Amino acid sequence: MSRIANTFNNHPTDSIVVGVDGSSPSRAAVRWSMHRAAVAGCSVVLAHIVEDSLTVPSEHIEAETQQTGRAFLQAELDFAHLIEHLVPVTALLLQGDPLEQLAAASEHMVMVAIGTHKTGFVQGRVFGSKFIQLAARASSPVAFIPNSSTRRRGGVVVGVGDAVEGQESIRFAAAEAARDGHELTIVHCWEAPRTPTLQTSDEQSEAAQFAALLSETVLADAQAIARQAQPELTIRTRSVHRPAAEGLIDVSAAASLLIICRSHRNASLPGTVGSTVHDVLLNLGGPTVVIHDTLPIRHRTFAHKMRDTVAPH
Repeated sequence: MSRIANTFNNHPTDSIVVGVDGSSPSRAAVRWSMHRAAVAGCSVVLAHIVEDSLTVPSEHIEAETQQTGRAFLQAELDFAHLIEHLVPVTALLLQGDPLEQLAAASEHMVMVAIGTHKTGFVQGRVFGSKFIQLAARASSPVAFIPNSSTRRRGGVVVGVGDAVEGQESIRFAAAEAARDGHELTIVHCWEAPRTPTLQTSDEQSEAAQFAALLSETVLADAQAIARQAQPELTIRTRSVHRPAAEGLIDVSAAASLLIICRSHRNASLPGTVGSTVHDVLLNLGGPTVVIHDTLPIRHRTFAHKMRDTVAPH
């Protein structure tokens, strides 16, 4: 029987921790995590979090939690072993707020994975459901896994808003693509400036041309970063003239994995994910990983220099 624990002590720190609740999306997250662990050579921790109840005396909560929680986790462990029997997998029984517990788990593990329901596109909101808040709170990358699709998927897609800010997500995406033998597609979405000062059609056209050129330079920077990380990788770039969330959802419709960066600079309020990440997560078409932008800016790329020296007249 696999081990069921109540703390993170002695769990391998190279593990993927999966939030499990028995739902169909939860099972999809277990399947995805077990397959990824098999390829990456890491382990999996299944975490079941029982929310506190104010209507039941604490001494009864503990006993009931231990009994029902352990039985549930044993069934989840058996399910996980059927998927990849060689992957080390353990279970963790916790009590409290699921968001708080998974955010805390992210400090110890290389990734957090949760299953989500596809809830439909809601544009421009910053606050979302708890699973979206996890993307803002977690210290590690967070994988959001919708219900499994029968569609055959292939390729890794990474969205970049700025090649310098997105270095960590680019390298992560390149490593994922190389590990699975997929090609990598780097996507930059852009929109032409909309300002009252651009009165004539020529001015608007010139502004759009500048935005398109800037997009290409950002993609060139990003491709160089990915090529340096994985020299043998097949890399494609796409400049998409659409709002960021819509473009990323469209390009990644058949991808095996979409990777997006949560930039602290682009989040309008502390502890939020920003509108692009929020909108993508509310319209998941496939597995999506959110990476935090934590690397400092050490140099200025050609794209940055262009923004400083070139502007539409």
